Amino acid sequence: MTGIGRLWAGKIYGTNTGNLFAELEPSDGAFNGTLRLLDDRFGVAIYSVTGTFDGVSITIQGTPSQSAEGQELGVLNATGSLGPEGQIRGQWSTTIGTGGTYVLLPHDAATPTEAATGLTAEQLHTASRNIGALRLYADDIQELIDLVSRDFAQGRVVLTYRERGHEVSRYASDMQTDLGRLGELRYLKLYIQCPDAHGINKFALIELNAAGINEVRVQGIQESWVVGKAETIAAALKRSQKTLSTTFRTFGLNINGLLAIGTLVFLPELSLTRRVPFVFAMALIGWGILQVHTRFIPNVIVYLIENAN
Repeated sequence: MTGIGRLWAGKIYGTNTGNLFAELEPSDGAFNGTLRLLDDRFGVAIYSVTGTFDGVSITIQGTPSQSAEGQELGVLNATGSLGPEGQIRGQWSTTIGTGGTYVLLPHDAATPTEAATGLTAEQLHTASRNIGALRLYADDIQELIDLVSRDFAQGRVVLTYRERGHEVSRYASDMQTDLGRLGELRYLKLYIQCPDAHGINKFALIELNAAGINEVRVQGIQESWVVGKAETIAAALKRSQKTLSTTFRTFGLNINGLLAIGTLVFLPELSLTRRVPFVFAMALIGWGILQVHTRFIPNVIVYLIENAN
């Protein structure tokens, strides 16, 4: 038998929702153990479970051994399969008519999923993509939240923004009612992570900075997923990219500035003692123009209102 891990944690969805924790003891293609459920509405329930696992597919049968006072539990039946990232996903049902889907992620110190998935934890893969100047609206941010959270069975998207000179981090779901108050943002970061196979976390990050760079960064143990996730997010952002602003942000006044300074240095009409302070004054003017350039051609503006177009 390809061994199943001992410790698993995850979530259930459907007629009931909540957190799961399983302690399993494998033995010759089968296993037994304890499954603990913290139901969002009905509290703690504990099942004694048995099942089979062939390296790909899993079956689980559970008999309730403890429940909250006054709550009726049915006999549990579940099926599922091992995914390419080491997680188990499937469906569950009980004899009282409840049912839904579930996901479990390995939480062993060393989870024996390598043989089943073909993955090894020899290295982490990171993909970064730079994006040009952007103008985003509230519906674009919601689309990004939905997009970045895909493939993350656990974890919640955290939004970080700057308000009154301080960085504030909040869960995306808690921020929905506050969008109108914030109005306009010039810095926004979206971040989500969750346990991957082999006890290593994977994450996705979008950082948008009006005075800096707009970047997408994804990290995980599976190279194809990392590259694909980064490309998908970058493609979604590029739909809102402003070509003219991106060109100005890329090239700015740097080349023209260098030519102007060179011309001033070699002006024949001025003596060297007068030429140096004159160049210094022109440099200050150029710096001022650059600040105006940065202020009025920002790398990103996020309007937390609906797009009228």
